[in-house]
Amino acid sequence: MEFDHVLKIVGEFGPHQRRLYVLLCLSIVPAAIQLLLLVFVAAQPHWICLNSSTNETCPKNKLQCTERQYTSKYTSIITEWDLVCENAYKADLVQSLLMSGTLLGALMFGALADKYGRRRVWHTTLTGLVVFGFASSFAPTFKIYATLRFLTGFCIGGEILSAFVLATELVGPSYRGFAGIMAQCFFTLGLLILPMVAYLIQDWRTLSVVLSLPASVFILFFRYVPESARWLMIRGRVSEAENILLDIALKNGIAVPKSLLQVNHPFFVGSRYGFFDLFCTRKIVKQTFVLIFIWFVNTLVYYGLSLNTKHLAGDIYMNFFLCSLMEFPAYLTCLFFVNWAGRRKTLFNYMVLAGLACMACMFVQPESSPADRTLATVFAMIGKFGITASFALIYIYSAEIFPTVVRNVGLGVCSMSSRIGGICAPFVVFLGTYMRPLPMVIFGMCAFMAGLLSLMLPETHKRPLPETMDDKMFKANDSDFEYDDDLVTEKSTFI
Repeated sequence: MEFDHVLKIVGEFGPHQRRLYVLLCLSIVPAAIQLLLLVFVAAQPHWICLNSSTNETCPKNKLQCTERQYTSKYTSIITEWDLVCENAYKADLVQSLLMSGTLLGALMFGALADKYGRRRVWHTTLTGLVVFGFASSFAPTFKIYATLRFLTGFCIGGEILSAFVLATELVGPSYRGFAGIMAQCFFTLGLLILPMVAYLIQDWRTLSVVLSLPASVFILFFRYVPESARWLMIRGRVSEAENILLDIALKNGIAVPKSLLQVNHPFFVGSRYGFFDLFCTRKIVKQTFVLIFIWFVNTLVYYGLSLNTKHLAGDIYMNFFLCSLMEFPAYLTCLFFVNWAGRRKTLFNYMVLAGLACMACMFVQPESSPADRTLATVFAMIGKFGITASFALIYIYSAEIFPTVVRNVGLGVCSMSSRIGGICAPFVVFLGTYMRPLPMVIFGMCAFMAGLLSLMLPETHKRPLPETMDDKMFKANDSDFEYDDDLVTEKSTFI
């Protein structure tokens, strides 16, 4: 019997699976907090020069301002290590190092999770997330702090990946699309908690401690979470997989004999396909490069808009909270439009909306009037709405475009490009110190261009999945097929 058929017997999303799903998704919350903690830990303070009349203006001659006094009520790594003027780039460098860590962590721990199991990797990376996140709170120097943030990002890359895969592999095919979107809502929950706690705790070291330690609670539940039965089955450990499925059935209140839970060993397509097969024909090359660019832009703009809240007029805490809050309606509308209007049109509309909203900021001068300041913030929120929805959609859409024989490697390449976008985002935001609207213009142009390029992709709604490189399922007007929603379970993550 196929694995998904067995899940329908034991319960596709029964009470026990829901408990495990919520627990695993809650472990994503501290990872989300650590990813964007630097928005507040590296907040730009007000300052004055004590030995000159310079006020928040960096003099050409450094000797004209040898001693500074920070007047903001909060502390940050900027006030700690004097990261202003010629050292201002270092604050954004830390965020890029953290995102570089997530790239390497996802690559390394993704491979380890396939070889040694999702549960073991989840244990290791969550523990590392707590240890390095807590240790960074007491870093005595900037170099040590930057190193610890890189290691924190390294663990984040593996923790989110393993938690997401463990959570979705518990769920039957009928609920998998819902489970995939809701997991991203837990990520957003972490982003909503972050500004509220940062508003109450204005010392950066105390804030880091308070936001790092609660994640240690999940260590108490390590024994409660079983290994992925699907992974055990793929590795040939069928008996262990059947025992876990039987335990799930009993805790769901379903009494079934073990003989009904016998799982067939999965069928594998030959291992002759790999990275270079993504570039073997003109069609797959075009689609691969378009998807790589769209993934890069989605991450660049998504994290860029969150980091750029410090350049918006008004309160940084409220701006970040509203920016994160926009993600919930984005996910809800995406669930509706993706099946009503199709994948390609929906992706195009969301990315163009994000692009136009961001570019509109160049016509608004936040310094001129309160109305303009509010308008600039509104445009930024609309941009975050559009890019969040397109980010949620691109996982499903990409999995439907790549043929089965290269689907995993295709998604892996796209995921790498997205993390490179995350590495670049802080430096684009840094340009706002020279010209405040510039980051929004760059984000807008990139999103608009990616939206236009998405029209080069095939529509996949209600069409069969391509299985091989010779599959011809991309004709423009064929729509008399059933859509297979199982695809959202592909092993990917939303960093």
